[in-house]
Amino acid sequence: MTTGILWTACVWTYRGILCTCRFLWICPYNAVKFLPREKRITEDKTNALHKRLNKTERDILSLKTRIACERASWERRFNDLQRQQEELRNQVQSWRKSRGPHRVFLPHSPMDLQLGHRVRIMLPSGRISTGTVRFLGHLQGEADLHLGVELHASDAAQCDGCYKGQSYFEKSGYGAFVPFHKLLMAWE
Repeated sequence: MTTGILWTACVWTYRGILCTCRFLWICPYNAVKFLPREKRITEDKTNALHKRLNKTERDILSLKTRIACERASWERRFNDLQRQQEELRNQVQSWRKSRGPHRVFLPHSPMDLQLGHRVRIMLPSGRISTGTVRFLGHLQGEADLHLGVELHASDAAQCDGCYKGQSYFEKSGYGAFVPFHKLLMAWE
């Protein structure tokens, strides 16, 4: 039995060797492919490689320098923008704290307005002026809705808050009555 096992091992080893030889004989490319090769580098190739390496190192150094300069420039720009943002933030905060008008809008109906709103109107003289709404309604004998506006700047041609002898508000030389359609814009 031992000789049978030994004989079988020898037969299989012989078949393996034959198969390998047949493979190498049929396809010699594979035999050559797996052989170790010696690479020969000539002096010219070495110099060319060193030149390429030096050029690449110079390019990398140049890129690093350019990136550093651009980074400094962008950092300066970023700091400027942060400072501007802080200034705008402070302006918005002070604007919100102020008692002045906040939101600009164009009233489409008299319901959009309230007494005390700041408005910009076209005066009967054709000038544009800014003031505060003191009266909103119909004037005696007029069909259109009118605004009684206390002007911020004096206008000698304007009235004092009276219309046809009836007083709607009192502000000597600073009052004007205009129809609603002469309203240009308003602030809350």
